[in-house]
Amino acid sequence: MLTDEQKDKIGTLRMAGWGYRSIANKLEISVNTIKSFCRRHDVPVERGLCRYCGGNVRDIPGKKKKIFCNDSCRSKYWAEHRNEISTAYVFTCRHCGKEFRAYGRRKYCSEPCYFAERFGDSSESGLSDDNEGNRQME
Repeated sequence: MLTDEQKDKIGTLRMAGWGYRSIANKLEISVNTIKSFCRRHDVPVERGLCRYCGGNVRDIPGKKKKIFCNDSCRSKYWAEHRNEISTAYVFTCRHCGKEFRAYGRRKYCSEPCYFAERFGDSSESGLSDDNEGNRQME
């Protein structure tokens, strides 16, 4: 059973934008107890502001917290703040051994390296730059 003091603290922290787990850790109460209390008593959550325009962001309960009010603001913001994107990983190209940065999983630094590794160099296949791969059957 929650005390009145704990109930007030939960409401205050939720209005400040705290998540269930953060509140549970701070008050040393089960996360499920916090969730149940908030749902039963319709404890409001502080709505965030859009990082780009400052407008209200509409959160969907049970989903990841949004930081932009719409796709237009999101793309404009990241176009202006490209240097803040830090999700790129460093890989080593399987073909040339060069290090490169990319998102997700990549094995090759470029399309030419992929084709060279997968199908062999153009010199190995008998193709030359002047016929651009247009070989005729003999």
